[in-house]
Amino acid sequence: MKTIVLANQKGGVAKTSTCHALGTGLANKGYKILLADLDAQCNLSDACGVDTETATDTLYGAFKGECTVQKAIMPVSLNVDLILGDLLFSRADSEFTQIGRERIFKKLIAPLQENYDFCIVDTPPVLGIMLANALTAADHVIIPMTAGRFSVKGMKQLSQFVSEIREDRNPNLNILGALLTMYTDRYNVSKIMREEVQRACEMIGTDLFKTTIRRGVVMDEAQVMQTDIYSQRSTLADDYLRFTAEFLERIQ
Repeated sequence: MKTIVLANQKGGVAKTSTCHALGTGLANKGYKILLADLDAQCNLSDACGVDTETATDTLYGAFKGECTVQKAIMPVSLNVDLILGDLLFSRADSEFTQIGRERIFKKLIAPLQENYDFCIVDTPPVLGIMLANALTAADHVIIPMTAGRFSVKGMKQLSQFVSEIREDRNPNLNILGALLTMYTDRYNVSKIMREEVQRACEMIGTDLFKTTIRRGVVMDEAQVMQTDIYSQRSTLADDYLRFTAEFLERIQ
């Protein structure tokens, strides 16, 4: 099982949407997928149609040792299972203070290695203990981002955090690439910022995905209906199909 983390400490960059679309896109190709929701907002769980407020066993409970990680897993669609998130992860940075706290998630998913092809992990928009857990367990990181100056600054900060994790806990951690989301090439400023993002990627030793993800109301509709982006044909679904194919090329 390859563990892929979607990370960006800047919110509003379609991180959760991309996590869900990538997992579903891979599942549609026949891969067995485990989605993991490490964000206290539980948006990934909600996108999968799961009410975490009434769940008895969650990933937080597994972190606390109150249940096994297997009990926190539920099937959500063909070839896709989900490790349920929990609002209580908002306490994580102050609550998990023990030695080795960054390796909890890695230890939890170790017994699941033979059950899935990919574990796709959604993370909170903050450089904290939950992101550290995800990166410590990860093989690759994907950075969803918009074509804006604040996103470029955030990517550089995230790169430094990745470097620290790589040095201390996970020497094989790789930044697979940055993905431009909510992108339009109709404006000159977007094209200029894309070039700046590309230069920033080169500085941290990675590259932009050739695929860009357009802005589209169909994503909002899918989230409201709690269906995946591929449930209806759209240009946005086509973008994510191309991204999934490019992801597989890079992984291989």
